[in-house]
Amino acid sequence: MDQNEVEQLLLNIRSNWSTRDTDAIRAALTSIKFEAIAKLDEIRAKHLWILQGIFEAQTKFVSSFMLCKEKKFYDGWCSLERAEIEVASLKRHYSINNQYALDFIEKYTTQFQTLFLYKIFMSPEFVKMVKKCSICKKQISFRNPCGHKVGEIYMGEVCGRIVENIELAAVAIVENPVQKYSVPFISDGNGGQRDLYDYTLIEYAVSALASPFHVWSYTETQTWHPHDKFNRVGRNDLCPCQSQPPKKYKKCCLPKPGILRPHFQFKFEETPPAGFDEFKYSY
Repeated sequence: MDQNEVEQLLLNIRSNWSTRDTDAIRAALTSIKFEAIAKLDEIRAKHLWILQGIFEAQTKFVSSFMLCKEKKFYDGWCSLERAEIEVASLKRHYSINNQYALDFIEKYTTQFQTLFLYKIFMSPEFVKMVKKCSICKKQISFRNPCGHKVGEIYMGEVCGRIVENIELAAVAIVENPVQKYSVPFISDGNGGQRDLYDYTLIEYAVSALASPFHVWSYTETQTWHPHDKFNRVGRNDLCPCQSQPPKKYKKCCLPKPGILRPHFQFKFEETPPAGFDEFKYSY
């Protein structure tokens, strides 16, 4: 597979997302970039780094969609984060447009993320003992730089920092984490974890989409949900509307036409697959 073939596959991601051989494309990009590096062709090596980034952004976006289809929601969330990171890294060196569906991936990565009800995250704080340049491997410090700039591309590789001998100093609970994969879960008491998050919204969206590249949107409002959906809620239990301050069901929504709760109205530009459940409740 030569460079032109690879670029055509990347350009046609909307139609070949479910059939292309990702292992073959990844191997071809690596091989072609090594050829450019061997010839000391800095410009071509950088272009191939960009193509690798485009490929990885596309692949992670598609992977997230498929993982959520399989109800592996946390794995899908982590794959979305990787797509987000790849696009952000590309922006410094490439003008993001929709030629490779990058505009679409950037927009819908964020849109899919809003459907996950993760609200808090763990943010570890480390003491960095040794820091080296990823390009020259020199140990560096504020007074002892190496000359390579973080984020720049050198012979097809992005410059970063390799951190060694780190020590965990603290773990903070935050709402806007640097790393979005650090979602807290409840221990199951046997060394594992229990996932009690509500994935109704993301499950609903992906079940209506035949392709990760189909256009969709939603609006969030509030509407009355039928009382018969809350048969397990006792009169003296807290009202399912989650009023603030909390009130008992009998003194809040029970005398009303229904229970006032969030309502998400989705719009899909492509007709959902046969058998799609148009209405779904989450309690």
